[in-house]
Amino acid sequence: MKRFVGMVVFGLVLMIGVARAEDRPASKAPTNDKEFVLWGIAADLAEVRMGERALKLSSNEAVKNFARKMVSEHGKHRKELMSLAKSMRWDVDVGMLKEHQDELDKLNKLSGKEFDTAYAKGMVAGHEKVLKMYEKWEKEAESDKVREMAKKTTEVVREHLEMARKLTD
Repeated sequence: MKRFVGMVVFGLVLMIGVARAEDRPASKAPTNDKEFVLWGIAADLAEVRMGERALKLSSNEAVKNFARKMVSEHGKHRKELMSLAKSMRWDVDVGMLKEHQDELDKLNKLSGKEFDTAYAKGMVAGHEKVLKMYEKWEKEAESDKVREMAKKTTEVVREHLEMARKLTD
């Protein structure tokens, strides 16, 4: 009987499933502090995953150095955002958004210089989007904690954007 119950529970878990990137809608602009922080967590995860791919697929040392920095800094920032979310008692969805997974899937099909070019252009476009979002939320966040985090992050994102632009020169 215990085995049967275990199989039923396992079956239900499989039927319900875990939220996958392809099941998620394309990202919409956050409308409150919680959505913004969760959006940031997903964006950081995407940066880490894409950076990890760049470390494996790139043959360009400048791209690899940038990717190492993205993996390290976005991984650290993601942990900070998760800690902030926990302190605010928000549930955290740790997956990537569909748009990020789609970008990663495109990168996975490329190699060599073609990969490097697409990765660099994607990093510029992604950091431009992230910069606009953080600039908005450093002014509009309801919580002082979220506003301060956004303000602190804006400067780092500007630095990343400039570094990414240099890769496209």
